Amino acid sequence: MPTSTATPLYILDTNIWLDWLVFQTDVLDPLKAQHAAGKMTLIFTDDMLIELTDVIGRAQFKLSQAQQQTALALFHQLAVRVDTKAKPAVPIRCKDADDQVFIDQALAHRATWLLSKDKHLLSLRSRAAKQQVLVGTIADWLRTQKDVL
Repeated sequence: MPTSTATPLYILDTNIWLDWLVFQTDVLDPLKAQHAAGKMTLIFTDDMLIELTDVIGRAQFKLSQAQQQTALALFHQLAVRVDTKAKPAVPIRCKDADDQVFIDQALAHRATWLLSKDKHLLSLRSRAAKQQVLVGTIADWLRTQKDVL
């Protein structure tokens, strides 16, 4: 499925995807509704999928192989795979190397939002905003949606 330029592109970090796919956190209901209404396109790269697959397979989540496969199948229904783009013209370094892919691809793909719970990514808010990419939590996103929801 190709990405649509008519809808804003969003990148969710692994923790947000865990809340959606594994924990089914109610706080994501407005985001899910906006997605279901076609008001955003969720994108991911192969590296993001590799990380998600690794994380949901960790023993701490106690997910059976079938539960992991169900979560990944839902992920593929919800999000659109995009090619990894070269580093953005104005790179922003993340202190956590594992999170670098999220900020790099948010900038390279000109995502409207990078939604995260990770303190390293959240610390990049002001620098990313200068590049017209919003980095924030679900609560941050909700504050911007008051007129939409």
